[in-house]
Amino acid sequence: MLKGINETNSTKKVLVITDIKHEFQQHLPELLKLEASKLLVLSSIDAAITQPYGCLVRNIILEIYQENVEQIYLIASKEHTSPKFNKTIMLDKFEKDGIDLRLIQAIDYSRIVGEDVLSWLNGSENDIEQTLMQSLDILIKHPLVPKRVSISAYTVNMESGYLNEVEVKNPEKDIC
Repeated sequence: MLKGINETNSTKKVLVITDIKHEFQQHLPELLKLEASKLLVLSSIDAAITQPYGCLVRNIILEIYQENVEQIYLIASKEHTSPKFNKTIMLDKFEKDGIDLRLIQAIDYSRIVGEDVLSWLNGSENDIEQTLMQSLDILIKHPLVPKRVSISAYTVNMESGYLNEVEVKNPEKDIC
């Protein structure tokens, strides 16, 4: 059923950062040709890594050094299955839960989360390949991620199980 990565060395620990549903995650050992005990999975919407020193990258670095991860795959569904983000509904839900809208304004003013809280919660407006390329870039260039760790990204077609590699555009290679 699943066709994709041709990894055959089962001695490696592999870390997958993914947004795919739990039912599909159960097929990852088969897809990656690994024993389930060699596979570590972290979840992130769109397999996005947005902050080089955020909690997700912290967890990735800890997995690399504590679990001897040698390979990282970012795998995101080609089809966006999450519901459309509605800022007005989110503000209403905040208000119903007793979160003062002045707090949201204060966070926005201080730029703690970048542009504004609602944009931060909504995530990237990029297509999935662009999001994966940005995530790859953060990991590949991160000073605490060793060069010995292989990092790649894939989109997955949830119906067919096929993986398509996202090519990293390296401007250094394009310079003559």
